[in-house]
Amino acid sequence: MQTPRLLALDDDPEITEIIAAVASEAGFDVRTTNDHIAFSKALTSFEPTVITLDLNMPSVDGFQLTRILAEQKTTARTILVSGVDTRVIHTASKFISESGVTLAGVIRKPFSISELRQKLHEIKRGTADLSPDDLRAALRGGELRVYYQPKIAVGSHLVGERAGRKPRSPDIEARIVGAEALVRWAHPDRGLLLPDAFIELAEHSRLMVPLTAFVLRSSLEAIVGWRQHGAEFPVSVNLSATLLYDEKLPERLTKLVHDFGLKPADIVLEITEDAAMGDVKTAMEILSRFRLKGFGLSMDDFGTGYTSLRELYRMPFNEIKIDRSFLEDMDETQEARTIVRSITNLAHDLGLSVCAEGVETTEALKAINEIGCDTAQGFLAGRPAPAHEITKTILLRNAAGRKAPYCNLVWVRESS
Repeated sequence: MQTPRLLALDDDPEITEIIAAVASEAGFDVRTTNDHIAFSKALTSFEPTVITLDLNMPSVDGFQLTRILAEQKTTARTILVSGVDTRVIHTASKFISESGVTLAGVIRKPFSISELRQKLHEIKRGTADLSPDDLRAALRGGELRVYYQPKIAVGSHLVGERAGRKPRSPDIEARIVGAEALVRWAHPDRGLLLPDAFIELAEHSRLMVPLTAFVLRSSLEAIVGWRQHGAEFPVSVNLSATLLYDEKLPERLTKLVHDFGLKPADIVLEITEDAAMGDVKTAMEILSRFRLKGFGLSMDDFGTGYTSLRELYRMPFNEIKIDRSFLEDMDETQEARTIVRSITNLAHDLGLSVCAEGVETTEALKAINEIGCDTAQGFLAGRPAPAHEITKTILLRNAAGRKAPYCNLVWVRESS
């Protein structure tokens, strides 16, 4: 396996020294510079597989450097390391992704050594050379896994208080109303790989069809298993843009669902905002046929693409998922909170439900409850887990005499 190469650019020599030390420890071949001209030359001579980029250099900024990366068609994964305003970082992140440069994440200054180390280890595991044959073998050999992240009803954690009942403990129960299916690759040598490490490979090697079929079948099996324990909620499955324009797909998926003795309403198809807007006419036809057959449709990552209000109300979605980037910024900027509130109000006016992604703190849960979001997904409700772990949660609640699946959230109560 080829040693990954990291190129670090920052105007602060101490920062590049820290990055170099941590990256070397993680097994990277490292080159650092504090000069954008030397950085440009190193792109060709060093051919980095990973780049750490400071947005705010003295004579050139990160946007200009991104253009250089795009012009040289670099395949390196780029990490933004910056202390600039949150809104600028958000804009820069979108600019980098839309320029064709792979954004591997953002580390905000001042950062911790452990944060940097974890990010580099994640990237190293996912950037090793993987081939289409490797992925085909993984599909055949049972190396792929499907994990499920619970989606909870916002406000269900307040039911006890609204009814005038004082909770016995600070653990507040939230009702599970759905789950998202997330594929993982249990690689025998490289550990558990997240989708970022192989989805693009699947897209380019025409393996999205068997990969999506695997996720769908696994999800349907999970739904059947949960129902045996009295828990009924739909599972969301991501639908790639490469599959969205297959005219026979609605019929094939309908047959697959019926083969498991289930209904299309048991599956929610998640489509990213950009994918839906690619070929609007064709997408509208395919999506409408899905809705006619009873499938749920969710627009994923809403707020990061270019959906016009006209297209939003013409598309047959019944849910939008607010991108996690807005939730991450809500604690720091009033603008992000305003955007979340505006999206929620607009969606409700159009008859759509709203799911907030990336809810990781009780403060965020309180905020989206006040705003009026319908459901929430994130580490606070639960990390992605195999189907049998969700089953354990259901069984525990059944043993306690509850008829619906619940998960426990630690709620920091205000003193009365």
